[in-house]
Amino acid sequence: MKTKTSYYLFFIIFLFLGSTLYSQEAKPPKPPVPDWSLFSKISKEREKKILQNYSKKLKQALKHLKQLNEKKYYEILSRRQFDYLMTPPLLNNEEEKSEIEREKKINELEVLTETLGAEYQSSNKNEKQKIINELRRKLAELFELKETNRKYEVEKLKQKLEKLEKALIIRMKNKNEIIKRRLEELIGEEDYLDW
Repeated sequence: MKTKTSYYLFFIIFLFLGSTLYSQEAKPPKPPVPDWSLFSKISKEREKKILQNYSKKLKQALKHLKQLNEKKYYEILSRRQFDYLMTPPLLNNEEEKSEIEREKKINELEVLTETLGAEYQSSNKNEKQKIINELRRKLAELFELKETNRKYEVEKLKQKLEKLEKALIIRMKNKNEIIKRRLEELIGEEDYLDW
């Protein structure tokens, strides 16, 4: 009898320990951080070509960053090298032109804020507060520009939605005619209706 009880007790303890070991949740793996070091070996020609797109002020900031943290400098250049390739060659109206200008300013501010962040990390205590204040101003300006772009995008989507709703109403009113035309196409009778 003692043996049966011992087996039951052992079995219950085994189940309890086994379930607690397997029930512990594993921590999810951290998402991979992009390794920009592969791209940090930018040729001098490529570096020069990328910098051509930047303003004088931005070039100076990047030059300063290169002196402070060359790895960060090449990392920023690698990530931002395609910013100016998205500009369409022909702009139809003033809204599109202002959107492109905002986008250029956003790209410039993104680089400046990253540069200021790197500068902060290598500065002394006296300079840190000045850099924080400037970084806060730049981030506020960047936020405003991004929100302006979002508002513009919302307006474009509203206009597109209005057009789609109007088209939907017209198509529903002309449902029978649309179906009739498609039916004639499918059975090959549209040839008789040509002008």
